[in-house]
Parts: sequence; structure tokens; C-alpha cells
Amino acid sequence: MKAIIYFFISILLVIEYKLEAQSTIPDNFKKVWDNYSINSSFTCDVSYKSFSNNEWSDELKGQFSFNSQNQYYKIGRTSILSRNDQTFIIDHDNKQVMINNNKVGLWDMSNLKKLIDSKQVVFDCTKNSEIFIQSNDGLNIMSIQYNEEFKPIKIVVTTIDGISTPGEVKRNNILVIEYSNYRNLESKKEFESDEIAKYKNEKWILSETLKEYELIY
Repeated sequence: MKAIIYFFISILLVIEYKLEAQSTIPDNFKKVWDNYSINSSFTCDVSYKSFSNNEWSDELKGQFSFNSQNQYYKIGRTSILSRNDQTFIIDHDNKQVMINNNKVGLWDMSNLKKLIDSKQVVFDCTKNSEIFIQSNDGLNIMSIQYNEEFKPIKIVVTTIDGISTPGEVKRNNILVIEYSNYRNLESKKEFESDEIAKYKNEKWILSETLKEYELIY
């Protein structure tokens, strides 16, 4: 479960990056990306499953909220707040709070901005309401399906672990994320990190409601 959550975070933290206007980036991709601008605010339902080690994980469902580039996820009994330069993960089942001060993710999305800037990706927008993005080395492929408001409704990221030897099947890691039921964000309380922990005297101190949890950072 924890490994899947980390994989999930590393993919979705893409929206932290701001795209610069470039002629090589298709207009429909820019419009999809604009939904995650500093002026955007929404909440929606989300579900995801991953394929690794030759099997699919169980589908996990939850909620995703976005406000001025801050992100909040609630997947089962795990809550994730990503804001500024910190990511807070609250695992209620194991009574743990994990704080990541460096938003380091896997290749798939966290380096997408750099690859675009260096022209190391290829776009395919020949299908209506769908964008394909592939790295030049062919090892990473991403599909984005979007609705009439250019909001993502399904993202599929495929990462090939490496080049296989002749006759050996390549090993793929696949992450499928689906978004639905977009609506206005009515409360912003979830984005307050003080409800989780405060940084004081060069260390993190958990809030009163989480003081019995193990802190990991």
C-alpha cells in the first residue's frame, strides 16, 4: 500500500510545474495544463491502480482537491497534502506522518517539464480529446484524456524498466489515474499544514491531534 502511494505521488506532483509558452507545445496540452494554474481551484473524485511486478494492484478511490497549486489527496485512510516545498503524508492505519521536503519523484511526470524544454519528448494529438506524449528514447509514454473543459479525466503512464535482452519480454510499470465529478472547492481547510505539523526550532512538531503518531522526515 505504501509503495503504491509513493508511486502515485511521484506521478501526480507534475502539476507543481509551470509550463512556459513554447511553439513546440500543442495548444490543447497548454489548455489542459492551465487547469493547474495559480488561479485554479477545484475538487474531484479520483481512482487509480498500478501494474508492476507482473500484476495489477487493487483499485483505490478517493478525492483530489486543488487550490492555487496546492494539492490535497484522500485515498482510503491516507491523506496527502502537497504545498510549497513540502509534502505531508498522513497514514492513519499505521499512525505515521511522513514529511518530504524535497519533491523528488520518478521520471514520468516530475521531469516532464525539463524534457519538454529540452525537446526530448514527442507529442501526438491526432486523436480527439486525447494527448500522447513519448520520450525520445521510447521508454516513457503518457496518455491524457480530457473533457470539453480540458480537465483530465484519465491519465495512463507507462514506463519501461529497461531494454530487454533478445527474446526477453520488456517489463512495464503502468499507472492509471481517473478523475470524475469535478466541482467547485467549498473549503480550503485541508490545505492548512498547521493542522498536521509546525516547523519550530529547526524541527517539525506534530499537531495536538496527531501527537501520538510517528514522525518520519
